[in-house]
Amino acid sequence: AVGSGPWTIEVEAEGFAPLSRSGIESSEALEIVLYVEAMVAGEVSDAATGAPLPTVRVQVGTVARLLQTRRGRFELGGLSAGAWRLRVSAPGYAARELLVEAKPAADRSLLDDVRVELPAGARVRGVILDARGDPVASARVRAVAGGEANGLRVGDAGREGAVTNGRGEFVLSELPPGDCALVAATAAGEARSEVRLEAGGEVEVELRLP
Repeated sequence: AVGSGPWTIEVEAEGFAPLSRSGIESSEALEIVLYVEAMVAGEVSDAATGAPLPTVRVQVGTVARLLQTRRGRFELGGLSAGAWRLRVSAPGYAARELLVEAKPAADRSLLDDVRVELPAGARVRGVILDARGDPVASARVRAVAGGEANGLRVGDAGREGAVTNGRGEFVLSELPPGDCALVAATAAGEARSEVRLEAGGEVEVELRLP
């Protein structure tokens, strides 16, 4: 006998996508439906040189893996067939997101070869000052991309933001090239600065809070 719950049920079977369901009560009649396992496969390369990237992080839905690739190739299984949003990132590069189609893993001839080119990430170094010119510690700084053309978005560090140190300094890295707005905020107010980022480049900025 089992307790009243709630319980989490996890089901795995060869050739099928794994299933996990939470909040199951012991008195509940449960019907489990498994779907044929599908996967996404492709390759990741440097957008400027075409060289394959040896280490990439691939995420489809909630399934994420850090992969050591062979010639930049990756495979991600355990999915149900259909459309998914794929997110690919690599150390030193700007992340990219795109829509892909997961197809049955049993017949590899059906798989689309997803090709992902990542641009070298840009870096922003800066300092946040108050109206008197004194450095502001613990200010939160984030980058807001000017657009999402070609599937490029603000990189991992940019999305999470940064917090200034005791000298008011911050660093944001792995940002996509293009127009970008930097926003610094404290309880007292916020400051904003527009910058243009180049792939692999670095920009220095100074923002003053009101």
